[in-house]
Amino acid sequence: MCAITILPVCLLFVVIIYTDIGSTDALITCEAGTFVEGKPASISCKFRTNITASKRSINMALYPPDETKGAIGKDILLCRWSEEKTEHQCFLEESNYMFDNTLTDRLTVRIPAVSSGQAGLYMCFFVPPEGTDAYPCELIVDSGKPKVNQNFLLIIVLCVVGVVAVVCCVALFVVIRKRRNKSGHSDESSQPMLPVVNRRKLEEFLEDFQLDMQTLRKLMKLMKQEISKGLDEATSTEAVTKAFPPFVSHLPNGTENGEFLVLDFDGDHLKAVHVKLQDRRVSVMESERYTFSSDSKTGEAKNKLFYFIADCTNQFVKGFDLSEKTLHTALIVAFPCKYDGPQTVRLVKWTKEINHQGVVGEDLHSLLREALTERRKEKWIIVNTELGALGENGCLDFCRTAYDKLLDEQSNFHESQVLEKMVGGRYIGELVRLVLEGLTREGLLFRSVPSRDALFKRDSFSTELVLKVENDTEEPYKQTADTLNGLGVKHFSQEDLQTVRHVCKAVCERAAFLTATSLATLIKRIKQPEVIVVVDGYLYRRHPRFHDLMYSKTLELVKPELKFYLVSPRYERSIGAARIVAASLRSRDPQTANA
Repeated sequence: MCAITILPVCLLFVVIIYTDIGSTDALITCEAGTFVEGKPASISCKFRTNITASKRSINMALYPPDETKGAIGKDILLCRWSEEKTEHQCFLEESNYMFDNTLTDRLTVRIPAVSSGQAGLYMCFFVPPEGTDAYPCELIVDSGKPKVNQNFLLIIVLCVVGVVAVVCCVALFVVIRKRRNKSGHSDESSQPMLPVVNRRKLEEFLEDFQLDMQTLRKLMKLMKQEISKGLDEATSTEAVTKAFPPFVSHLPNGTENGEFLVLDFDGDHLKAVHVKLQDRRVSVMESERYTFSSDSKTGEAKNKLFYFIADCTNQFVKGFDLSEKTLHTALIVAFPCKYDGPQTVRLVKWTKEINHQGVVGEDLHSLLREALTERRKEKWIIVNTELGALGENGCLDFCRTAYDKLLDEQSNFHESQVLEKMVGGRYIGELVRLVLEGLTREGLLFRSVPSRDALFKRDSFSTELVLKVENDTEEPYKQTADTLNGLGVKHFSQEDLQTVRHVCKAVCERAAFLTATSLATLIKRIKQPEVIVVVDGYLYRRHPRFHDLMYSKTLELVKPELKFYLVSPRYERSIGAARIVAASLRSRDPQTANA
């Protein structure tokens, strides 16, 4: 009676298995099979639509056979379409695979000599994923010994296994019941397994960091509107991007001569550069960098910051024996300023977590001149830009993530410098940490780590660590592992390392695309046939792909007839400031400018 009862259950079980794997309702199905080690093999994905016609990007990934261990798949093949959808490019991410670059309603990857390391679950899916069904297929590698694969024998084996399973279940039930009666409670020592981390779930988690071309063009339109408000006298007071006129009446023309001291203050460091202009030649004579301590960034004494700059200036002048030279000086600051004249510049507000009380609204020239009174007499020009404030009026809320808002809540200046907090090197590390913390709380990261205190500490994951991860491109990702060890995270899997790299990549790519959008907006507004853009910044200089990402996205956003070049010479920012000062001096007193 038992055998008669079990047989229909076994048959139903087999039918369900074969129907599930071969489902024709799926948008993407996969075909593999069992192959002998060392022999040719192939994996095919079949689509219900012709990919060449639909112009959709495709990934093929390999997951370990045991899905509870395969958190994130390993990319095998990436196929991407150009922005114009005119051609596609496919890249094999792993060796020992072959692909003939053919995309129709089927994609086939071949393996010349299959090995045990290539066994597992293969899956193709659209990029970005759209919630469509995609069924995996398993590639099995055996040692070459013949195996019996007949369906009839498989059914018989399953039935026998079913009978044994029922007997075992009955015996186990009896044993558990006896123990339960003795102890008075059930065994609750085992814990349920945490959710499986997979590529789809991770990409859904980071979906808000992905910016498509439609979103970037919307941002360009908003930037153009805000810049126009700042330039219009009637609306400038309500504009977020104020576009304050810097009173630079003359641009350099190459005839400027003289020696200049340029002080470049970015909030964390003061860089002093001695620049010489003579006969259309530019020379950087000396340079030095001074670091602000954390105690120097906040305080009640309004002259504290300027005394620090004055002391650094005095140290630089004496250290390089410049006391006897006539030096015109330019100060570059990265804070919002309003220009009442060429040498009257008032601070509108502090940013970058710096907050010296009593300085907002004051003339920076006067404050610094007072600090330098007993040292040197200088002529100053302050150069500043304001696009980092974009979003203070809520116009960027549609593309801000929950982590952007959380970072802003932690800031000393809420709802201030919104765009800067999405792209600035000062904030990228903390933004990545917040995402990693969110993944950990959701059970998608570091599931076996007993203590996560270090990861939950604010500013523990610096931008420098992000760049270290981004430069770690080869397995087993030793630099990423060292980074986590440095944070006190001692136990992590290979999939955890891949997840950390994926998060760093998503946050940095968004920063590059937002920066490119800002640049494209300005290039289109200038409407010059050829523009040279001097780019500076920690991320741009140190990130392995930031320049390429920024350039390619800007290229997509501007018209082909507008040519632009991105350059980042070491001292170009200081040289540019020196030239502007020289041009200004030339317009007022040609003899002084050529002294």
